[in-house]
Amino acid sequence: MVRYVPVESVYEVLPFSFETEVGSYEKKLQFKDMGWTFLYINRMQNQIHNRERILSLIGSYRVTQALALGASLGVFDRLKQPKSLKTISLELRLNSVSLKRLLDLYIELHLLIKVRTCYRITKSGEWLCSDVEGSLKKFAKLMGADWYWGPWSKIEESMRTGKSAFFLHHGIYPLELGFQGSR
Repeated sequence: MVRYVPVESVYEVLPFSFETEVGSYEKKLQFKDMGWTFLYINRMQNQIHNRERILSLIGSYRVTQALALGASLGVFDRLKQPKSLKTISLELRLNSVSLKRLLDLYIELHLLIKVRTCYRITKSGEWLCSDVEGSLKKFAKLMGADWYWGPWSKIEESMRTGKSAFFLHHGIYPLELGFQGSR
């Protein structure tokens, strides 16, 4: 989306450091007509947005692991009623500094909210509770489980050899496990 502002205000439109991201184009922007300026700004915003989207995709494994951890620990089930960090850390027997970082991530993901000193689950976070119809708690735990997660580290070798990444990691094929892997 293009915002119409005077050329002098171009620094306010850009979501990045004009000096470092655009560099030599600064002088060109000052002398071009308004249409070109905004077309260029829109292109730069799209490039930055696309870069941020790719960075988000690259780092998404961390979100999977954090959701799996919260599901395994029962964080979401425990926060149907507001609780303080101290209470949650005592109940779960976790380091409060580490737990705060995890809970803050859940806030960023809109799974929890914090009111004053207490954390509480949101409507989105309820999908990770065990008593919700259609709960995603077990699926989150599955996606973060070592036996499921580990084979992804063998994906390149699997692509080169044609062998199953699961086999390369575990030395056994998934069907040979039966239901053992779901524990």
